[in-house]
Amino acid sequence: MDRFRTLCDRVVYRDWKPIVSDMGSIPYLQITAVMEDSVNSGVMMENNTRPIALCEEMSDGFIFDLIFELIKEFELHESAERFRLDGKAVYYPHAADGHPLRSVRSMRALESANRRSAAVTSLIAGG
Repeated sequence: MDRFRTLCDRVVYRDWKPIVSDMGSIPYLQITAVMEDSVNSGVMMENNTRPIALCEEMSDGFIFDLIFELIKEFELHESAERFRLDGKAVYYPHAADGHPLRSVRSMRALESANRRSAAVTSLIAGG
């Protein structure tokens, strides 16, 4: 745990912080940040990424890569929450119950540029 926490302390990105928690006997890595709630404007909340299990055999470089991947995933998720087209959240990455989805289909699907363009054109036209 101490090694993982020392590695996390070396990382700087915005005011976000990689943290390691002990869930049972397994250390887990997450990124944590205090940010404005994307649904309730002006309300600040603590937000965390999904936890990733760590093991002592992982190299320092691998841990840094995991931290960077979690940051990229967090950025993508937050961007999807805040992106609006005519005031509507078109990439909102949460299920109806408010829980995060594991992927944002419209952003991560390998659909053709023409299909994506047609979908956006349809949204703009009100379809």
